[in-house]
Amino acid sequence: MEHKVNITEKNPVGYENWNFHETFGEVYQNTDFYFFAAEVLGEATLAALRVKQLETKPVSMWDALAFKAEYLTATEDSEYLTLDYFYESLEGVTSRSDWADGSIFVGMMGNKNDSFGAQIDSGNFMYANKGITWICDIGGDDPLVYGYNLEDHRYGYYRMSGEGSNTVIVTSESGILPYGQAQTGGGAMVEKYSSEDGMYAMIENTSVYGGVANSARRGMLFTNSRETVVIQDEIAFQTVRSGAWIAHTAVPSSSIFVSQDGKTVHMWQNQEWIRMSIVSAAKDIRFTLMDCNDTSLLLSNTHKSNYSTLLKQNKEYSRSEYSRLVISFTNVLSFECAVVIESVADDTNTSEVKYEYKRLSDWNETLVTDKFVATVKDENVISNSDISDIKKYTDSATANYEGGYAYTTRIKDFYRDLVNVAAAARWFVPTGVIESIPDAFTAYYDYYLTYVNLYKQYREDLNYYTQEAAVIATYLCGYN
Repeated sequence: MEHKVNITEKNPVGYENWNFHETFGEVYQNTDFYFFAAEVLGEATLAALRVKQLETKPVSMWDALAFKAEYLTATEDSEYLTLDYFYESLEGVTSRSDWADGSIFVGMMGNKNDSFGAQIDSGNFMYANKGITWICDIGGDDPLVYGYNLEDHRYGYYRMSGEGSNTVIVTSESGILPYGQAQTGGGAMVEKYSSEDGMYAMIENTSVYGGVANSARRGMLFTNSRETVVIQDEIAFQTVRSGAWIAHTAVPSSSIFVSQDGKTVHMWQNQEWIRMSIVSAAKDIRFTLMDCNDTSLLLSNTHKSNYSTLLKQNKEYSRSEYSRLVISFTNVLSFECAVVIESVADDTNTSEVKYEYKRLSDWNETLVTDKFVATVKDENVISNSDISDIKKYTDSATANYEGGYAYTTRIKDFYRDLVNVAAAARWFVPTGVIESIPDAFTAYYDYYLTYVNLYKQYREDLNYYTQEAAVIATYLCGYN
């Protein structure tokens, strides 16, 4: 379902483009052909949007050539735009919280790394909020640098390489993946969902890791009444690999603050703040703030900045105005990490992160909500919801035990509940909050052993009667 909003009283400004692939620099979208497109396509929405834009933009000759008086009085019923757009050819999505000034705007794309005008950037994303592009795509490079259109040179330039994009690259395979991802790979959107409260989309990215990964997916979740954005990666490698999660920003490095433990980043611009938080079971991953200069290159195959000038060609565009947030991982079999992006009042904000890690295979429409209440557990805080969870698990286990012997489902459900009770016991015992948990766990474990014995007897009975049924069937078919 696509959610739609009326645009007659709203005029989005502050950022109007996402320059993925090799767009040359961060430029504004050209919309002066909207009146013409409105007439050709019979789509008054485009004309209505252009009328609103002309309140702050200059009129061009193209506006004058295609303008019609009725565009000024288009009915409201025709002036609707969706908040979420899913692009089949791009294998991507763009989404916004509203069409008002300073609304949140996010994008994520897959596509083939070797398509025309492409970069090594499958999984690339961007994030803008309050009129500021916090996570940006730094675009393409000067097309007149040496070898820009030659495959063996093109992807060695920083902007064209995987390390110049906002995605995950492998850094330990310079022979197989010299640019962080495979040149011939490409991400494909495999899941998508949209509602009034938000959206999520998922890209299958296995092919971009050139056979070194058994599976790879990136998901984008926009939830909490379109206030919270989650970028989540799950990559399972064939053997241990090293790599990096990367996000570029034009926010000055002096306005970016990485927490002491590296799990949180606060960014400040124009009196506005956002917070980025790592949510992952992995304890040894953290944010690092890096520049984009030669001294901070992640891939050995990325050209140094003077590469083209030594060959008497044009210089690369400067990268001095950009920095990047990097989450490095070393010698891991799997990389599982969610980064949660939220608006906050300032860098002293201590509110809980509004996302508790949920595997991509378990993402569904229930995560897209008007009030995202799931939180990351603080080891020093025990909430009432945790206590309620224990009661839920124990009540379920008791019901399964007392409800009869539907073994094929009930023993599975009981085992699940047993595991949850065990986890709860480990969680609460150190705090001393619930003294009865160890005894309760022992009782449920005894129940479980009873189930195991009953299940064994069931299997024996099943085998016996199956053999008897085979004998009867053979007789009925006319065989002795």
